[in-house]
Amino acid sequence: ASLTFVTAMMLQARRSLTSCFDGMLDLLQDVSSSIGWAEKMNGAMVPVSPAENVKMTLKSGKVPEDLTGVYMRVGPNAQFWPPKKRTHAFDGDGMVHSVRISGGEASYHCRFMETPRYMFEKEMGSEWFIRVGEMSGLAGLLKMMTMAKKKQKLSGVGEHETGTANTAVGYTPDGKLWALNESSAPFQFKLDEAGVPESLGFDTLQGTLKESISAHPKFDQKNGDILFHGRKMPEKFYAGKIVNGKLVERVDIDMPVAGFYHDMFIT
Repeated sequence: ASLTFVTAMMLQARRSLTSCFDGMLDLLQDVSSSIGWAEKMNGAMVPVSPAENVKMTLKSGKVPEDLTGVYMRVGPNAQFWPPKKRTHAFDGDGMVHSVRISGGEASYHCRFMETPRYMFEKEMGSEWFIRVGEMSGLAGLLKMMTMAKKKQKLSGVGEHETGTANTAVGYTPDGKLWALNESSAPFQFKLDEAGVPESLGFDTLQGTLKESISAHPKFDQKNGDILFHGRKMPEKFYAGKIVNGKLVERVDIDMPVAGFYHDMFIT
């Protein structure tokens, strides 16, 4: 017990020292200039609070009584606002928004995807992981070179589980819902009968997936296959095939030019 206590205290001390050094670099970066995007589109991208069972009213027309289903989208929604670190529009934690339609009525819900990253920062009460917005200037370069890997290791969150699940919603042939971000494995969630999103955790494909995949895998709803690509900049680019919920094929691909590969086409 005493050894566990000492280990925990040492970890906390290392985190505190890292935060102190990181905070000094924060002083060299202008946060306010990084969040101008929040004022665009009449504030449509300003983070919102979780909500459930918000009844929607019609502007005109009528919802068919026999129309039943749900509309979903996911997008970045900063947990801490206003932020204390430079923040890009893409940096927010994933929040799934849903509109449930049933019985001639529609209700709106939204919830954060409770990824390990989100939960770690929620417990800490502040931003911890390096953000895209911080990759600016000399201070940003120093953060990437000295802080990014260290912070990930000190958090205890796996390298392929640091994603925000904030880019796209996927519906797999075997009926799973994914919130995707290309820096991690797919994050699985579900909807209750009312349409409220509920986090389930990263989908490791029955233990066969141990790295990130793109935010836009391709789903073949006829034969059940899922095709995806992934990358670990600038080291490697790879592609894979998922069948019956398991990764069955994976191949590394030599790319002539190192770069950011966001999507792919299958012919």
